[in-house]
Amino acid sequence: MKYEITTLTLIATLAFALSAPVAAVSKVSFPGTSKAPDPTGRYTITWTDSRPHELFFKTINKGNKQHFLSFSRHVDVFWAPDGNAFAVTDWGGSDYSDALIYLPKEINKPINLKVVLKKTFGGLPEIERNHHVYFEALDWSSPEIITFKVHGYGDFNPDGFEKVFNYNLKDGKINQKQ
Repeated sequence: MKYEITTLTLIATLAFALSAPVAAVSKVSFPGTSKAPDPTGRYTITWTDSRPHELFFKTINKGNKQHFLSFSRHVDVFWAPDGNAFAVTDWGGSDYSDALIYLPKEINKPINLKVVLKKTFGGLPEIERNHHVYFEALDWSSPEIITFKVHGYGDFNPDGFEKVFNYNLKDGKINQKQ
């Protein structure tokens, strides 16, 4: 009887785990990691140790690999929980970084969060008038919403600034978090 309960418990636990939504993936950094698979196992991101470094997107069941980003220093990659998008923070220089969103079906059309932010709020003085400005993807709060941070310092904000925003993939809107 005890064996049957243990087996039933195992089966119930396995069924629950398989029906649960896929958890968000933590940050993967390149260089430093060989690949960043999406949470569903459909795609993976790899890199080459060339100069400049290059990121490649691969559809697992097709086997094709496609270049989508060259970078000089390092990048962080965050997959959305459903694997239908990923964010890249490109730490391109000591005084800037860019945050980009990619959709696997449109891999050559990144969404640049700096461009969307400027269209939404205009030229924010913190971004326009400081010489160290960093856009950084933080995490996915849902499959459609990425949280990102803009921070930095310079002549306009010598003590620094930090603002946090959400970008919604479905409607393309940015909202500042309070």
